[in-house]
Amino acid sequence: MNKKIIEDAMERVDDTFINEAIESIEKKKGAGTGNKGKWIALAVSAAAVIALGLSLFFTRPMDTGTGTDTDTDTDTDTGALPSSDKTGVHIPAIEIEVPSDGVAYDMVALVVYHGKIYTGYEFVEDDKEKVLSLVGDYIGEATGSIDEWSTQSDYSKELAGSVAGSIYTVKGYDPDFRLCNVISYTDEQGNPGKAVSFLENLNGITLDKGADLFEERLQIKGHVKELFFKSHEAWNMGSKEVTVPDMTANQESWDTFLDELDRGSFVEIDYVKDPGFYDNTNQVHLYVKKDDGTTVELRMFEGGYVGYQPLGWYFVKMPGEAFDTMYAACGGY
Repeated sequence: MNKKIIEDAMERVDDTFINEAIESIEKKKGAGTGNKGKWIALAVSAAAVIALGLSLFFTRPMDTGTGTDTDTDTDTDTGALPSSDKTGVHIPAIEIEVPSDGVAYDMVALVVYHGKIYTGYEFVEDDKEKVLSLVGDYIGEATGSIDEWSTQSDYSKELAGSVAGSIYTVKGYDPDFRLCNVISYTDEQGNPGKAVSFLENLNGITLDKGADLFEERLQIKGHVKELFFKSHEAWNMGSKEVTVPDMTANQESWDTFLDELDRGSFVEIDYVKDPGFYDNTNQVHLYVKKDDGTTVELRMFEGGYVGYQPLGWYFVKMPGEAFDTMYAACGGY
């Protein structure tokens, strides 16, 4: 990447993006120092790309509820998963545009499967043995052939990706939504181990109601084991999460919150018009730990906005009472 472009980008990146990316990844264990450094670099680069508006994500226009899919390809929605009749927000498919000046953009972790692009996030640590048991059918080897100089045509190749290694389905989850990569590593004491990194198709889809994501894809309802939270400050510092008081015992309050979350409509936050949205200290992180060993991290902002951490700028807007009860239980207000 051109040095001047990087410098200009970093000047315009809010420190919150960079700090969150680095601190969130640094606290994760098990991938080895080499991989950790790569993930940190990717995260910081992604923050710079967002600031410039040059993201290799979302090069197509956004459909914000007109009912018209701006993508002329009729097969961009996630296969068997519902597209909600395209009445919600449309998250454009990832495309690559190589700049005429030859500047290349750094990549995020991704792999191509059945024409869809799956992007990855941090390694899973909660109940590793249980998570490893979710590894399903072997799909094939990701090539690791995609880099910042790749063109759109490179993405037409099955299992092309910026990551290399064995790719599997995930038991209990639709492969049109979630796959996984199994990473072998050696810890600081020289002991071998394995970690699972999820790859999710969160682009080229339409989300209308919260249930389209939280139930059809993430399957939260009926599978919640424990609820934890962190203040945003604690999240930035990598502090340990805290059990949500009373909520695990008060099943009715949680059920009401989840029902309202599923019924709520997705909205898009315009990060150009509202660049300080993520800086708002009036937010908490809610960790929904499931009985299969996975954790769904929700990000709750004052005013009734609830998002899925890997999804970025798309949130469900909830009515006040159900949100307020959970937000207050997590230390908000």
